[in-house]
Amino acid sequence: SRVFRRPYVGPLTKIRTRSLPDIKATPEHPILVVRLKTRHKASGREEIIRPAPGARLVPEWVSAKDLRRGDCLLLPLPQLSLKQSLPTTDFLPVARVDGGAKLLQRTKSGGTALSTAKVLPEELMNEDLLWLAGLYIAEGTISKRNLEFAFGDEPELIQRAQQVLDRLGLRVETSPNFRSGTKLRTTSAALVRLFEQWFGHGALHKHLPGWVYQLPETYRRAFLAGMWDGDGTKGIGRHQHYTTASLPLAYQTIMLMASLKRPASLEVQQQRKWSDNYCY
Repeated sequence: SRVFRRPYVGPLTKIRTRSLPDIKATPEHPILVVRLKTRHKASGREEIIRPAPGARLVPEWVSAKDLRRGDCLLLPLPQLSLKQSLPTTDFLPVARVDGGAKLLQRTKSGGTALSTAKVLPEELMNEDLLWLAGLYIAEGTISKRNLEFAFGDEPELIQRAQQVLDRLGLRVETSPNFRSGTKLRTTSAALVRLFEQWFGHGALHKHLPGWVYQLPETYRRAFLAGMWDGDGTKGIGRHQHYTTASLPLAYQTIMLMASLKRPASLEVQQQRKWSDNYCY
């Protein structure tokens, strides 16, 4: 990808959408949209007419200044370029060693050295790991060399997490968490470094790396399933909700769902009255 820059002095058009951050563009900048028909209600308000299922929608380029309420902006779908079997070395600073790979860590002098952590399998990427990564986004925390997950009264989810960690060759410990919850802990400096570099640490700072959107569909679905198993809820009808304290993660989740052709919208809720903390 490339970033194009050119000098410009003049007004900008702000485009506000339901699901993505505001976009600022020059008035003449072309935007690819599908234009939906509208009609005026008896109250005088303009109503968008939703197309019938299966209707053929024709996209067109419209200048930013000529956009109108109800236009549907089109999102680009990522080009799926990653292979089905994904070595750890595609994503992290690692060195190949006998039996797999080891993370490279920075030294005080600014160089790199082999980590003393456990050797990672070279073909680490699979649906189990991606489901666990999604669960980490939702429920996981890092404490030194430990990866921890906090659950409520969710015996089936706890059992699945234990089974996945077991298949990854990791030992699992459980302990009570709050009143009726359970904390699940596994000690793996390698996995901790892996998840921290990939997805960040802390509810406000978790994010999705760009390569997630390029994974094969089965892997993206496994990742999203882990997120939903942790922080997802069922709404009315076919609607589902996912809650996060990270606005960047909310936008990135919408993009991930778009890559699976599952449209989503964004709602903002203040966690407590007079609080600056929000959930999305």
